[in-house]
Amino acid sequence: MLVKKGVNVTERNTFNDGNTIATIVSTNSFIYEFEVTETDISNVKVGDTFEIAIKALNNKVVKAKIKELKPLIKEDGSFYYLANADVLSTLHGLKPGFTGLAEFTLLSKEHALTIKEKNIIYKNRKSYVELVDIEDNVTEVKIEIGISDGIYTEVLSNLKKSDRVKVQ
Repeated sequence: MLVKKGVNVTERNTFNDGNTIATIVSTNSFIYEFEVTETDISNVKVGDTFEIAIKALNNKVVKAKIKELKPLIKEDGSFYYLANADVLSTLHGLKPGFTGLAEFTLLSKEHALTIKEKNIIYKNRKSYVELVDIEDNVTEVKIEIGISDGIYTEVLSNLKKSDRVKVQ
């Protein structure tokens, strides 16, 4: 509205004290807030870093670091921890309120021999794979397994990189 010289201007107010007129948000830093179940809390601690896949940005990833864990009891009586984490890196287009999926790496190994979890046969608390030889004969071999991400499992013994594992 332009104000012209000689015209009276009257102050008007359609808001009351205490009403929020505007919220200013800095997009230079973000805080990621999420819940951790009591089952998973033993794997998470203040200072841990992790990755967040941002759904609205086609699951592009930002890194974050946990700064606070607080106990939380929900209305249904379930026990959780509320985690607050500082987002360490940013993405073009990242905005407050976007949903993200936190991904923690609890254990990792480089240069490990792995096979798909679905190709492992479990019998009597032991692990086996079926190997296929040059003549397409199948032999069941007991293996010792290590860490797994639910898709791939580390094989510690009785399997070589050159072995052909039968796909289950």
